[in-house]
Amino acid sequence: MRSVPVTIGRVVRRLGPGLVSGASDNDPTTVATLAIIGASTVYGLAWLVVLIIPMLAVVQAIASRVGAVSKKGLQDCIRYRYGRLLSLAALFAVMTVNIVTLAADLEGGGAALQIMTGIDYRWFVVPLAALAAVGLVLGRAGSITNVLKYLTIIFFAYVATAFFAHPNWIEVLRGSLLPHLEKSPAYVSGVIALLGTTLTSYAYVWQSVETSQARPPLRRIALLQTEAVVGIVLAGIIFGSSSSRAERRSACTTNPSRPLPTRQSHSCPSPESTPVSSSLSVCSAPHSSRYPSSPGRART
Repeated sequence: MRSVPVTIGRVVRRLGPGLVSGASDNDPTTVATLAIIGASTVYGLAWLVVLIIPMLAVVQAIASRVGAVSKKGLQDCIRYRYGRLLSLAALFAVMTVNIVTLAADLEGGGAALQIMTGIDYRWFVVPLAALAAVGLVLGRAGSITNVLKYLTIIFFAYVATAFFAHPNWIEVLRGSLLPHLEKSPAYVSGVIALLGTTLTSYAYVWQSVETSQARPPLRRIALLQTEAVVGIVLAGIIFGSSSSRAERRSACTTNPSRPLPTRQSHSCPSPESTPVSSSLSVCSAPHSSRYPSSPGRART
């Protein structure tokens, strides 16, 4: 039997559900939430981002295994095992989350276009909704999956901007590896928002449905689970990159009266000279403390 050569193109074509499911956690609402958390807590919740990655990876791997073994989506499995009532309850919960998330994503997409064009974000909400509706109604599931799979390349821009933001990498490692707890409202609300925006039901429902529709042989279960884990790890890297970018702006706006940094570092732009809509503010002024206060508390 002739062996088939392993190429990058062949591997990429094999990827799908796990990669798309991981990328779905990086929707506009998640990016905006992480940016706010990074601006308000700096690296205070970096450890929670690290902790979330294995949690999501385990859930996605289980969802992938359920779809591969049962050849059913998670919703169908609930109906088969627990009856119609619990299945309808789960369906209602997923639909509610999807509708609310879609509304927030449309607003987030409009806000991103406003930064690029200067036009009010509300003018983009309806066109974006119409575009999504046309794609869902007229598009084929396989084609949409392939498009989404290759669009995940865009997310690596978040990783690049995290490096351009020149964070303090020692503080990044310290905040990521040493849990830090606070009783401040910004910190507590940041924990709730971070867990709520990442541990979302549609991600593992999508994972189980896509895997079941592909009807893979059971010998590929390990590969499917590995793909699901890789997708979540990549999503986790983007989580951290999104919050790290916002930290630099927080360092500048939290204490604008601090002395100018040395020549080796970039200076902090003044609030008057920097537009609020700017998505990236490069600043490498040293921190005055390990966990500076949030912008809201700095004004009190």
